[in-house]
Amino acid sequence: RKNLNWREMIKLAIDPELAREKHLRSGGNMDDLECSMCGEFCAIKLLKDALEEKKKE
Repeated sequence: RKNLNWREMIKLAIDPELAREKHLRSGGNMDDLECSMCGEFCAIKLLKDALEEKKKE
């Protein structure tokens, strides 16, 4: 989950087809870098972005 790799998470789901359907129906796509629950407020994405900014300093 930390890597926001939706293809892999869906592949590993108990019911991959249902997981894929729900992910797409929620407005997500397989290449999103944030989750459909948090959207732009995704804590994982925000932390990742902040750490990348810190490296640039």
